[in-house]
Amino acid sequence: METLHVVVGILINKKTEVLINKRANNTHLAGMWEFPGGKLEPGETRHQGLSRELREELGIDVTRAEPLIRIHHQYPERNVLLDVWKVIEYSGQASGCEQQPLQWVLPERLHQYNLPPADRPVLKALSLPEYYVILDADRQSSNALHKQIHNNAKQHCSLFLLRSKALGVDQYDDLARDLIRLARQLNVRLLLNSTAQHVVASGAAGLHLSAQAASCLDYRPLDENYLLGVSCHHSSELAIAEQLNADFALLSPVQHTASHPDTTPLGWEQFSHLLDMVNLPVYALGGLGVTDITQAKRYGAQGVAGISAFQ
Repeated sequence: METLHVVVGILINKKTEVLINKRANNTHLAGMWEFPGGKLEPGETRHQGLSRELREELGIDVTRAEPLIRIHHQYPERNVLLDVWKVIEYSGQASGCEQQPLQWVLPERLHQYNLPPADRPVLKALSLPEYYVILDADRQSSNALHKQIHNNAKQHCSLFLLRSKALGVDQYDDLARDLIRLARQLNVRLLLNSTAQHVVASGAAGLHLSAQAASCLDYRPLDENYLLGVSCHHSSELAIAEQLNADFALLSPVQHTASHPDTTPLGWEQFSHLLDMVNLPVYALGGLGVTDITQAKRYGAQGVAGISAFQ
């Protein structure tokens, strides 16, 4: 069965609302709400196709856009590659040039609309920032971690993981509760590499699982009010993350790292190839810094994760 390559644009207004439109009654998935876009034509680049589709559908001219996520979905009647872009800059006023109804919706309310199944991973990508800051509790004091969260929050980093392999359960719990209070004050989210029970009891924003811990589970350990992340290194681990309905994965190492000098890095091409096997947001980790964000997105990443890069 041939795959239909569809380019899609995510438009966000000053109220942080996302634009969706309603499909016509005589089309595939009639009556559903979707993100604007359409079929990529032969000979077009992805950006050219996106610009043409949004000009035809909405009457706007895209001046800058960046990749958000690529989703492979199989409907009974066709296979679809949904190539989703976040529109950063455009000119003109969005309107329904094909008489289609339009609606601006807050991201957290999109689940209330009847969206096609292929669009659902987009909601996860929209809920996540471009940086994932890993806090190393084994090498930094509580004061240093406080300072790190403060400094990164000022730089608009809003997602953090408290990582430790050496602290005892009680020590980790005390530190976690302290940093969770700070995270709430700063309106950022802190995940724990602990247990689902600990996450709920402590009031953390979510759980981050190692690949080994994820492989021992048959179902998602937390409801969707919490974030679930999974560390991955190859395709089978990414598949497990997807089966658990994780909100995102970490994939590493992309580049050489000082902490694992003997580990062969994936490189960007292999990283991108692995991402095409799953339909969930993936952060790039390993030998990367803040300045690698553009390249990471070019290869399909949700963003960049790191430890030392954010200290």
